[in-house]
Amino acid sequence: MALTYHPWITINVNHEYLGESSIPLDLIPTQDTARILEANNILLRKDSNSSLFQFYYRVEESETHDEEIMLNRLIELGELKFEVTTGDEWFFNYTELPFPKTETSLEFRNEEFSDEMEILEAENTLVQPNAIGNMIINTNLLNSPSLQLSFMSRNVYWEYSIIIPEGRNIQVESMSIDGGTLGEFNGPVESLIMNTQKSQNFTSKEPIKLIRSLESNPVIKFSYITPPNNNSQNLELKLPNLNPNQLAKYGEGPLKGRFYVKTIVYV
Repeated sequence: MALTYHPWITINVNHEYLGESSIPLDLIPTQDTARILEANNILLRKDSNSSLFQFYYRVEESETHDEEIMLNRLIELGELKFEVTTGDEWFFNYTELPFPKTETSLEFRNEEFSDEMEILEAENTLVQPNAIGNMIINTNLLNSPSLQLSFMSRNVYWEYSIIIPEGRNIQVESMSIDGGTLGEFNGPVESLIMNTQKSQNFTSKEPIKLIRSLESNPVIKFSYITPPNNNSQNLELKLPNLNPNQLAKYGEGPLKGRFYVKTIVYV
């Protein structure tokens, strides 16, 4: 028996940090929703090359297909519920979302007068491994067949710890970071890494969004002298991008509880 599939709802997921890359999320229908989808011949597919989730409804070739009647019937299905799962253990590190809690989880809902899905916190009812929240599509509230779910990059303080090995045998006269479009950095402030290694620390004046691909890297600028002639020299080095896997929270001081990412740079 020949079958044809017709598009119904599209959910476009985008992420400020990941850009054009596919978002590492999947939708798993709850048992009740799976029964509703099956009873109404609805198929859910994710485009493997993008972050597009597409719902299709199936029609047998022998049936008369009236699109308007079919869509009006589907709108009356009510709430369709899915658990949103991720295979990326670092998803929350680079995403501006509250980290998972035992008692609450995220909830993604469509709104009556908007195609942009709302992100809320709700009671934790998740059962799937690696689930980050529930997506609830209320078909009665569909403003259009195209929904959008947007994630923003996490804002953190950027830290660079500059280490000059003693073997370099240079005397630094001045050191600064030119953040360019990232903004200004405070420092240097001398500190110890692992209680043994001296470093010069720089911290962004304000939180900055994590960026997967920098258009221009921050630059560290040195002025130093080299013995025995004490010749004065200048040096500029591009600094690397930050790795979200290194996300941490300040445990003390005026920034206590705020997120930061530190990168150690050997010169």
